[in-house]
Amino acid sequence: MNTTTSLMASTPPPVNARQRKHRFSLKLADLADQPWTHLPSHDMGGWANPTAEAGSLYGPGLLDRHFGTTCNYGALFAYLFRRFGFANLGSDDYKEIAKYALTTPLPDMVMVVSPSVGDWPRLSIDFLVTVDAWNTIERDPRRQWTLALAAWVEGQGALPDWMDDWLALWRTKPGVASYATGERSDWVMSIPGNALRRH
Repeated sequence: MNTTTSLMASTPPPVNARQRKHRFSLKLADLADQPWTHLPSHDMGGWANPTAEAGSLYGPGLLDRHFGTTCNYGALFAYLFRRFGFANLGSDDYKEIAKYALTTPLPDMVMVVSPSVGDWPRLSIDFLVTVDAWNTIERDPRRQWTLALAAWVEGQGALPDWMDDWLALWRTKPGVASYATGERSDWVMSIPGNALRRH
């Protein structure tokens, strides 16, 4: 066997030729291929007290903890324009300078940055996730919880006497007629925030 060939075969390739782990690169996102929805603002930043203890009911959101509680909107816009060029989303010309949708390491999430005349990051940074992802992580589990709650309540016996009056009032709310059945089982749909209704 040729000694030179044997040595070459056993020698690892140079560093620059080895396969490297893919590094995430921030770039403009394309939102045209599927529907997106906003993450709740109280989780990302919201109007909570930024000085409260993290994890408490009114504690700081993710933006407060990771971006800080102040943001220079002029410097933010300059960075966005110099790096990405013109914005790729429409914006409110009364309250916003521009709006950019940027990729994140998660394919089902994008970061929306709209420099706002204010010093809170929560006014300038928002996150969107695909509707499919939101259904998987939030709506579907909540739907199962609501169905389990309804089964448990109905298993306790007859519903209270005031339920019919409540449902009559609830059915007068705008938009309810599109999914109310008119049956007493509508009480499950009347639970505030339940996930049985597909908006």
